[in-house]
Parts: sequence; structure tokens; C-alpha cells
Amino acid sequence: MQRLEYHTAQLVGVGLTRSKGWKLREINEQVQPDWKKSKIYASVTDFCNETAEQDWELVSASYPGEAVTYVILHFKRLIG
Repeated sequence: MQRLEYHTAQLVGVGLTRSKGWKLREINEQVQPDWKKSKIYASVTDFCNETAEQDWELVSASYPGEAVTYVILHFKRLIG
């Protein structure tokens, strides 16, 4: 039987209306050290594509609405 591992990421918009891009704030509900100084992704798609290069597959995304400046992404990948 295949074994899977799961990964949750929270991206936070940068700038008014996320005009400057997105930063990774949390992985598996753990705030990343120095996340405010981390890489800026031009889009959520760019982050997902980079994550896919590490064999993670996006399985769901939650975007609470226009007034909220973050998105929650859920990924999975095979173990081993």
C-alpha cells in the first residue's frame, strides 16, 4: 500500500491587495522564522509550481475572501 505525507502552507499577500506577491508564512501551522524577510512569490501558482518540483501535489486551497490577505494550501506526496 502506498503511504502519503501531507503538508499545509499558508501564504500571505504582500502589499495592498497582494500587489507585490505572496510570502510563505506557515508550514503545517508553524510560523516560519523570519518569514517577513523570506522570498516573495509573484503568484500563488508560482509557489505551487516550485512546491511541485519537490513532488508535492496540491489537493486543496482555501481562500477566505477578498478582504482576507492569505490563502491556505494543502499538498500531498508519496513517501519513499
